[in-house]
Amino acid sequence: MPPDPANKDSTAELLAAANAAATAPSLPRTADLLGNDGGLGRLFDAQSGSNVVFVLDNSMNMMTNGKSFSARQEVVRTLQSMNPAKTFYVLLFHSGGYEGMPALGPVPATLENVRAMTNWLFSVGHRIGADPTKAILRAFGLSPAPDTVWLLSGSEFPAKVIDNIREANASANARINTIGFYTREGEQGMRQIADENRGAYRFVPPPIPSAP
Repeated sequence: MPPDPANKDSTAELLAAANAAATAPSLPRTADLLGNDGGLGRLFDAQSGSNVVFVLDNSMNMMTNGKSFSARQEVVRTLQSMNPAKTFYVLLFHSGGYEGMPALGPVPATLENVRAMTNWLFSVGHRIGADPTKAILRAFGLSPAPDTVWLLSGSEFPAKVIDNIREANASANARINTIGFYTREGEQGMRQIADENRGAYRFVPPPIPSAP
């Protein structure tokens, strides 16, 4: 699969853009994110896989209850704890497609690359609907292809998604772990995706409000 037309930047260009964007006050700093986990604990296992792709729900539904910020924050925290010899890529999906990290393919989990990805990750807005099919296809089209995929969503998927993912992973044979985020809506489908793709499913409930 050819790289996305919008994602032609090299890693060096990505880092340069991130340095320029770092002055924007609206973008959270990596250090700030790592210092505030929101009480979630770790969503992702930093030790799992050597080439990891994170596929996150980017639907409007994720804007409620701080879901989107918490999920993105956890990606950053996980990448910070990964061995720099490992590689990663991030995709945000919606019904119309996805937004891919502005790099041609997976990049090493170095501090510089994680900082660059953080600036991009928190600059991406939300779209309508939640269908990860195109994002999963993009993940398996990366070079090298992932050995581990983390699929996180706070929405219910269309019925066809389960079959689409199974077929797409037939040749890649990646481990797909799934996370139901703050809602059990669509839990059966998320469990099935994990079961059929050598992964594990986890439900993460919303945080309990702090006492006044």
